[in-house]
Amino acid sequence: MDFSAEWRWADFGQESGYRGGRAQEMFEVGDTLWVRSDGGVYWFDGFAWTWVGDGEGLPLGPPTSLAADPSGTIVAVVGGSTFSGGTGGFSPLSHPGWEPHRYRVTRALPSPLGLVVAAQDREAGRRGIYLWEEGGVREITPPGDSLSIVRAWASEDGWVWLNSESGLKKLGEGGWRVVLGPSTGSYLIPALWETKAGRGFAFIRMPVEERGVVSWDETWSLTRAPKEGENNVVSGVVTSEGQTLVVYESEEVRVLQDGIWTSPGIPSDRVSGIHFVYEDSLGDLWFASSRGLHLFRRSLRRWSALQFPFPDSRNRVNDVLAFPVEGHFWLATDGGLVQHSSVIGVETISRIGGEELGAITGLARDSTGGIWVSSGATFEGAFRWANGRWERFGPAEGFDVGRVHRIVVTGDSAVWFLSLGGGASDGSGGVYRFHHGELEHIRDEEGGLDSRVYDMVEGPQGTLWFGSRKGVIRWSEGGWDFWGPSEGVGSSAAFRAFTLLPDGEGGVWFGFGPDSNLGMGRLAAGGTLSFLTVEDGLPGNAVNEIARDSRGVVWLSTDWGVARFAAGEWTTFGGASGLSPAKAWPLAFQGNNLLIGTTGGGLQVLDRSEENNPPPRVSLQGPIVVDGSTVRVRWRALGYRGEVAPDQASTRDRFDGGEWSPWGTYRELWTSEWDDLAWGSHEIEIQAKGLFGQFSDPLVAEFEIPHPVYLEPSFLIPVL
Repeated sequence: MDFSAEWRWADFGQESGYRGGRAQEMFEVGDTLWVRSDGGVYWFDGFAWTWVGDGEGLPLGPPTSLAADPSGTIVAVVGGSTFSGGTGGFSPLSHPGWEPHRYRVTRALPSPLGLVVAAQDREAGRRGIYLWEEGGVREITPPGDSLSIVRAWASEDGWVWLNSESGLKKLGEGGWRVVLGPSTGSYLIPALWETKAGRGFAFIRMPVEERGVVSWDETWSLTRAPKEGENNVVSGVVTSEGQTLVVYESEEVRVLQDGIWTSPGIPSDRVSGIHFVYEDSLGDLWFASSRGLHLFRRSLRRWSALQFPFPDSRNRVNDVLAFPVEGHFWLATDGGLVQHSSVIGVETISRIGGEELGAITGLARDSTGGIWVSSGATFEGAFRWANGRWERFGPAEGFDVGRVHRIVVTGDSAVWFLSLGGGASDGSGGVYRFHHGELEHIRDEEGGLDSRVYDMVEGPQGTLWFGSRKGVIRWSEGGWDFWGPSEGVGSSAAFRAFTLLPDGEGGVWFGFGPDSNLGMGRLAAGGTLSFLTVEDGLPGNAVNEIARDSRGVVWLSTDWGVARFAAGEWTTFGGASGLSPAKAWPLAFQGNNLLIGTTGGGLQVLDRSEENNPPPRVSLQGPIVVDGSTVRVRWRALGYRGEVAPDQASTRDRFDGGEWSPWGTYRELWTSEWDDLAWGSHEIEIQAKGLFGQFSDPLVAEFEIPHPVYLEPSFLIPVL
């Protein structure tokens, strides 16, 4: 169990509504998570934590019990009394056969037999276990335990566990079953957990000779680990994957799997004061510490990777060829050709026919299924894989195209080779078209293609765009057009049009490539130029690739992460969201996955299923403050299950239907203030944006600027 992935963690504290301090119990009812803490009862709706206070029917004070009955009703014990309710509030809970003034309740746990209540009998001066059932109330205290009840737990299977000084017992259809005990000493068991399947564990603090962790399976076969009891256990859980995860008083976390105990290593900023753990229905783990609640989203599939041990040159990925079957792809790397599929696993081809491949930069699949491989650095020409064998296309075969950076297949089945030089172009590069067995050297009138050519895309109606070291070149309707530094594309001798993408309107997007500070540009069909940089929302100014997915969303890679452009807004994925390293180049789409080649981190795979998550939720924080003609509004935005941290959530606002403000991120609370407003009714709209560009419906807040005092009827002075 690897806890090191920072993007899997989400933290919940005061900014998300949780101020409960030490957590004691946690469970789910439907989509709602409930917590019993020293600071009271809280519930979580996926966005914010809500405290249940005296206004919602629970008295002030720490609850001693919290559980849910089979119908989903919450049963709580506060101040020795029982209450029932839910997110809508609580009310006192009693039974016709119960004398609430006689008994002080400490625990109330639903079971298939009825409500199991642990209480102190004030008149008799003893503790007991009572069953509230339809026919009345009866005591079910195990014999001899009335003075020695220590603690009771609810099991995931709906039954109740009891720790008394004489041992550990479980209540079932046939009554109490003794699991541990009796012993020569008194039993003290501070932590216990059991799953619906009957797998569980308990920590025995006393008697000393039995101290340690004991675990069991569905057959009640007990396994003892005395070494794991040398430090006090404060909490634990048996996960859905069969692991026993234990939290110690010393703030250590240990995991038991397949009979072996290990220390997984939780980040230090989440270990401080750690005292509780719980697994929710998604398989995610909740930890409680002195800083609040921490969610380890183990179920997330956002990122996966294909990496090789450092410093393997295959970790530098220069091109990606994705096949229709998920998980089947080829990578062009500095260490040769890497093939991956569920059938063969991972295979690397470093030599073909005795020829060293070195750094591969180009991959393409032609109309017959053949796969072309090229290099802009190590060999001239290309190789083609078809019918189970490799075929060489190089100078010796009359294929004098130089070192090929990229290979592109157009709609007419032609294969295009974009060269960086070293062949017939006398080292300067060029473009070559291979169709029906004929190779043709393509030149434009301005000589823009007689240089290093980096990319080529096909637009509507046969338009072809080329990106070279000299500029952007277009072939359309039998003629050539050229845009270079003198036409406003680029500004220096180091300029290059490195990546291209049709804009869908007859124009083209272009990026300037690695180590550039120029951002990206758009050349409209009519020749109008516009540019975007980090000031417009790009994660970095070195734009290395631009691509469009099947939904029409534009993605780009930069030296500082990748970004998506939808609904007129950019959303960035960098180190904070899990992309590591963030220096990215080739992009490819495969089903719901975005394949990202990085310069040193191998292939990173982004699962875009979180695009279906709800957007962040915006809520006002306190009343709208109106001071004369000035108004001040405070709000916050919380992501679904911590998808976006509160200090990273983006919001924007607008006043009276005007222009939206720029997107901004702030810590905890957002504030806007307007001065010199006209008197009368006004409204503010606030909108949030999620990690995958999900937009919330605007929150609309209305307020009134009062009339000036001198316009009030009471201010008018009659004229005599």
